[in-house]
Amino acid sequence: MRFPASILKRAGVEVIGEVPAERAPSKYSNKIEQMDGITFDSRAEAWRYNELKLLEESGQITDLVLQPVFVLQEAFVTPDGQQILPITYVADFAYNEGHVRVVEDIKGMATEIFRVKRKMFLFHYPDLDLRVLNPKTGQDMYKKEPTLRSFKMRKQAA
Repeated sequence: MRFPASILKRAGVEVIGEVPAERAPSKYSNKIEQMDGITFDSRAEAWRYNELKLLEESGQITDLVLQPVFVLQEAFVTPDGQQILPITYVADFAYNEGHVRVVEDIKGMATEIFRVKRKMFLFHYPDLDLRVLNPKTGQDMYKKEPTLRSFKMRKQAA
């Protein structure tokens, strides 16, 4: 097993030259994609970047940022001296849409960790518009949409 140089350095291990870590295969079957010299975790993310870049060029959005980091809990030291690292959330994109700052993430499925971080993000950053897009539908996963069951029930009632 290889450890990133940053972890080795933190543990006090001398690192002699940086060896790029081999990327483990994705458990969600996403394909790594490169665009404009940028490596994206999925084709959907690269596609969305291209779309946002075109929107920025046309003036519909401004200040496009890739991989913005948001601190959800500051680092701290416990009473016994243990250093606790901050909890952070790294979104895929952030941009201005008119007077609204939008934070966007592409998620095929929301993990338990993401669901908790989403709640923390909404609490700490209420002025930002968090959009979690499903790559298959392009829709925000957290918008109130009728479920299949409610659709069938309304169809039967009609």
